[in-house]
Amino acid sequence: FFRSSALHFSPAAPAMSPDSNPPRSKATVVPVARLQDKFPELPEYDNPMTYHSGAEFRSEGELIHQTITENAHNKDPSRHKFDEYDAVLRAGPKEKICFDPPTVNAAIVTTGGLCPGLNSVIEEVVRCMKVNYGAGTIYGIRYGFRGFGGDEYEPLELTTLNTLNIHIKGGTILGTCRGHFNEDNIMGFIESKSISQVYVIGGDGSHRAALKINSLCEAKGTRCAVIGIPKTIDNDIPFFDKTFGFDTAVMEAAKYIDCAFTEASSVVNGVGLVKLMGRDAGFVCRNAALSSNVVNACLIPEIPFQLDGPDGLLQWLTDHLKANQNAVILMAESAGQDHMPIQGKDATGHNVYGDVGKWMKQTIEDHWKATGSEGKVFLFDPSYSIRSVPANSGDNALCIQLAQAAVHAAFAGYTGATVGMFHGLFAVLPIEKVVGNGAKPRRVKPNGTLWQAAAMRLSFHPYLDPKRQGALRKMQSM
Repeated sequence: FFRSSALHFSPAAPAMSPDSNPPRSKATVVPVARLQDKFPELPEYDNPMTYHSGAEFRSEGELIHQTITENAHNKDPSRHKFDEYDAVLRAGPKEKICFDPPTVNAAIVTTGGLCPGLNSVIEEVVRCMKVNYGAGTIYGIRYGFRGFGGDEYEPLELTTLNTLNIHIKGGTILGTCRGHFNEDNIMGFIESKSISQVYVIGGDGSHRAALKINSLCEAKGTRCAVIGIPKTIDNDIPFFDKTFGFDTAVMEAAKYIDCAFTEASSVVNGVGLVKLMGRDAGFVCRNAALSSNVVNACLIPEIPFQLDGPDGLLQWLTDHLKANQNAVILMAESAGQDHMPIQGKDATGHNVYGDVGKWMKQTIEDHWKATGSEGKVFLFDPSYSIRSVPANSGDNALCIQLAQAAVHAAFAGYTGATVGMFHGLFAVLPIEKVVGNGAKPRRVKPNGTLWQAAAMRLSFHPYLDPKRQGALRKMQSM
């Protein structure tokens, strides 16, 4: 699927010389669609960054290999992600692009829930398009996909001036919502505004919508590059190392954990119970527990736990309080759902769960009442507050790099694609591979390195057999 630069000519320059950096590897590479594949007559243009930024361009053969570790038994190589391919494309600017920059009109839309860093991505997409490429009009679509209708919410024309320093604000200046995907409105907007690039900033549902937009453009013969930028504090987008906003959410969660410990340690048999976001994945809880030295139990959806019996949570809590006088329990919002019924589905088809925080608090209090014990549960539910803050410095740096990677991918002609961190570098992947049929969301691995590191500091281990759990508790009490 690679296109040799020696086969193309630029209206702005004489014939190109052969690629000076041909692929040196025979690795199989995850293919990513390009507009040039469907429209081979598309001309090529010099990347304007050649003349003003001294950019280091990526050759077509620049890849990121999948497997970086391996064990003697070839079981579960720790970072192997695609069974049928050896490598993925590395993101970055190309020396030749398939758009004449001044003629490029683009649309940016933020969808789904809030996440730290949305404004950072918007700001940098606009800056990169305008400053590095000299693009035309950039439309900010209001309130998710519903804003493509135009009648209800007029789009914002985004400039480097009206997006300057919006990264210091939480949320998104464009607004967001779930659902409201209307094919006719979206394609009508793309065609009426001569849109040639669409940037969809969102999670798995938003990426499926981006894939649909790409299919509609392809069916209509519309020359439009559709690029996704993955966003979710749940960190459950497959294949990528992490999504932007995750580290900020963990940092904010740690503040509540500290407060929970302060409250719990100030009374007799105090329990600090902290419920954190994590729709079907426990990454926020895992990393928050790992970053805090005061968490005693971490309950995540990937690891079921018992309530009753000698190895249940309630018996553990009784023993722990007897020895330590206080406890801090961390819960993902979807943990313990085998003890509670699912409430239904949201607008994007995701499960809606009951309030496990209130349920756990009541369960502990009922247990104390039944056993004649005393204690006090302090329930902390930061909920949306960990996602509605601005990105911290690390996430802001990630947002900037993701936004730049997305713009470079679009100008190179990649479409139906998404960008993300892959082994610490930035890669371009087809959306179909990431959220299409058969794609499995990321989940915490109970045998993974980070969970094991966090678990070593915990005293409740629901996944261990009774003998090992008892031995571990004895060691931790020494």
